[in-house]
Amino acid sequence: ANPSGGGYAASPLERALLSRFTAHFFIDGPMADEEKVLTSMLQEEQKIVRNMLRIAYGCRNNPRTMVSTRDLVQWAELVRRGFNPKEAFDLAIIPKFAANSDTLTQIYEMHFGSPV
Repeated sequence: ANPSGGGYAASPLERALLSRFTAHFFIDGPMADEEKVLTSMLQEEQKIVRNMLRIAYGCRNNPRTMVSTRDLVQWAELVRRGFNPKEAFDLAIIPKFAANSDTLTQIYEMHFGSPV
């Protein structure tokens, strides 16, 4: 499922499909415990996990920079493989929101500081 308002192309469900289900739920937040997922991936890096989550929450305040759980996992996987957090952010997050890269970089720097 794609988060509503996340800029994803989605079409309304057909009436026939809707009639097959008794309840409809619209989920506008993460479906996974992101902190638990990131902690399991980056066990020794709790400060990085906290900053990654803060960045994701900050990005989610703007519908044009809606960082998904999948984006966070891809970012964490690069960090786990040895990339520093900034390099991993630039590879996993920035290309998906190229039109807003300056905003994302500012949010990153608020939590991790400016790269040296």
